[in-house]
Amino acid sequence: MSSRRALRLLGILLVGAGLLLNEWLLALIFSADGQIAPERRALIWALDLSCIALGLVLIQPRYFLPRLLLLLISLGGCFLVAEIFLRMVAAPSPFHPGLALHPYQNRRIQTQIPGVRSPVQFSTNKWGMRGDPIPADWSTRPTILAVGGSTTLCLYLSDESAWPAQLQQLLKPGHPDILVQNAGLDGHSTQGHLLMMRELVPKVRPKLLVFLVGVNDLSHSLIEKRLLFGNPYEKVNWRHRLFVSSRVLQLFNAWQQVWVNRAPVVDVRRGHHRFKPQPAVDLSPLPDSLEEELPS
Repeated sequence: MSSRRALRLLGILLVGAGLLLNEWLLALIFSADGQIAPERRALIWALDLSCIALGLVLIQPRYFLPRLLLLLISLGGCFLVAEIFLRMVAAPSPFHPGLALHPYQNRRIQTQIPGVRSPVQFSTNKWGMRGDPIPADWSTRPTILAVGGSTTLCLYLSDESAWPAQLQQLLKPGHPDILVQNAGLDGHSTQGHLLMMRELVPKVRPKLLVFLVGVNDLSHSLIEKRLLFGNPYEKVNWRHRLFVSSRVLQLFNAWQQVWVNRAPVVDVRRGHHRFKPQPAVDLSPLPDSLEEELPS
């Protein structure tokens, strides 16, 4: 058999493998519940498309190779243009891509939460934090940085109602020039707080740090998959670094969460919900020692 025929046969096998070994077939073969973990779907699709593309090039190199190169160059150019546009529309964190502090946000959120005034005014300054604008004399003034998760961010409370803003108002009579900045980030646990302490605090250098933490660590401790690693979005590896550095990948991830994983969506402009909260039922009593429920 000539080398040309051998390469063509290899190309046919690769195309066949790319078409047959899809995520649905692999789920039926290797998964008891017929499901593939979300983090493995992208890898399977990438391998399938790579096998098909390489197989076509081996079958007809003069026809498919120039077209494949043109396709890759075009996709790369589109990705670059989209990345630049999205960074102009939603600026990245000025400190670290793993800290979702987006500067100059100004949102009005309609809520239907009992006891919460609607609409909610949510805004951020040039550092991506909720609080007064950052003055030029920041380093000489008494400053406080509030660190925590959603209970610090207070997404569904207006700027002046969040507890860091309330803390600033309480301290104003004795310290008229004090500034309290809200650096809370939804979902952050200890790993996220450590990242903030390492990447943000040395640059901002506040006079005092106030922490309201622990709730997300508690929730991770009760989930077996997160017991050792915490929030999966706080893992520091090459995939995480690539994800947090790219606005396009973050947009694709959001679409996947909505259209594939059917994540609940809230329209911040109109307050429309795709889900209705249901009260918990059949609650088990807490043990005498909470450590029994917190293996981490």
